[in-house]
Amino acid sequence: MPCLPMGVLVERWKWPMGESRLRLEEAAPLVSSESPLVSVILPTHNRVGYLPKAMESVLAQTYLNWELIVIDDGSSDGTSEVMHRYAHRDARIRYVSQSNAGVSVARNKGLANATGRYIAFLDDDDIWLPEKLRWQVALMEANPGVGFTYTRYRFEGLGTPSMLPVR
Repeated sequence: MPCLPMGVLVERWKWPMGESRLRLEEAAPLVSSESPLVSVILPTHNRVGYLPKAMESVLAQTYLNWELIVIDDGSSDGTSEVMHRYAHRDARIRYVSQSNAGVSVARNKGLANATGRYIAFLDDDDIWLPEKLRWQVALMEANPGVGFTYTRYRFEGLGTPSMLPVR
């Protein structure tokens, strides 16, 4: 289920005066090592068949200053072997294992291990398009009052892809 990058036109609210708009092209692309660190938190449990695609989508990001924290919630399907290979491949990837306690506990453990200015959650069966982090960090940096962002997404795999409508 790929997450689509932010649209070209993004709504920004000014209270109480009403709505204004910002074009993301106006924000400079942030791809240097001096850019804010994004901590990507990826909880997983027995999903070794999906996990590599999710991780590859992080590795393919055009925004380079990220850390990927994979929290293994007690998997027994070979997840640890796959994770050790990825962790040796890229120093930005960290593998944390815990006894099975559920996805919420795994996400909280990821938050406790995060060192980034921004947090991005990724499920083990999702993939990101390469521009996702770049667009979201650009929006956050251009708008310090924005507390969080989200993207549209598209379902794939079962039948025809469908996209969440934008309001």
